[in-house]
Amino acid sequence: MYEENADIKYELIPYDGFIGSKEFDFDKAIYDLNSQIELLSSQADNLDYVVAIASGIACGLLDILWVGEFDLANGRSIASDKVDAFVKKVVADAEAKAAEEKAAAAQATAEQPAVQQAAAEQPAKEQPAPQSAETQPEAENAEPAPAESRTPAQSGPDSEQPDMLA
Repeated sequence: MYEENADIKYELIPYDGFIGSKEFDFDKAIYDLNSQIELLSSQADNLDYVVAIASGIACGLLDILWVGEFDLANGRSIASDKVDAFVKKVVADAEAKAAEEKAAAAQATAEQPAVQQAAAEQPAKEQPAPQSAETQPEAENAEPAPAESRTPAQSGPDSEQPDMLA
């Protein structure tokens, strides 16, 4: 396998002797690179630099004369005032909401006796009349059956059941 690759032929051609190739054109590559460099390089002239310097000086003067000295204490007091105002607003909103809930609860309790009174005034159609001892069914007045005759469903945990294992 190494013997097959050992016979590679190569030839060095000096640039002066290079006629050119359709696949790779040096002149086109150089032109493309020069175009890209031109786009990335500064095109500013002296007037542009003078205008930039003048605007920097003007902004610096305005900052010194109009804005004044930089002071964190003044900034903190402004921020503190704004935070206090925000907290007061949130508390006022919460108190207003609580007052609305109280009013709604008071209104509901005021309406509740009226609802109870209206329910009491309606005739009791669905409620059965109380039964006297004479009209009650015999099953309620009857004595429970002896434990021997009870089925497991009728007997409970405290009922007397005969001991079947003995």
